Amino acid sequence: MTREEHEALVLNILANLSDQGQVSEMLNTLREDYSQQLTTVDTLTNEKTTLTTHNESLKNVNNKIMLQLGDFSSTLKDKKVEDKIEEKVEEPMKFEDLLNSEGEML
Repeated sequence: MTREEHEALVLNILANLSDQGQVSEMLNTLREDYSQQLTTVDTLTNEKTTLTTHNESLKNVNNKIMLQLGDFSSTLKDKKVEDKIEEKVEEPMKFEDLLNSEGEML
């Protein structure tokens, strides 16, 4: 139920307090919608908890991997490594390089 539907139902209840049958039906509709909303909140809370737990686990694994790899900044400062990196740098590809002579993607 949208907020507007909920508000309209509440206003309808207030306007029809003398009609007990109609008020009872509307209150029952509100009760059912409230129950559905609580179920949705519980489901989303559980999903959030699960995702947070998985995220923390991934962070821990990433930290362990980074610690295993160590610090490569001194290696990158090595002139030989810089020369090799510069040798591997090629011209950037152009869009035309991705098409064959018929204009189809490679």
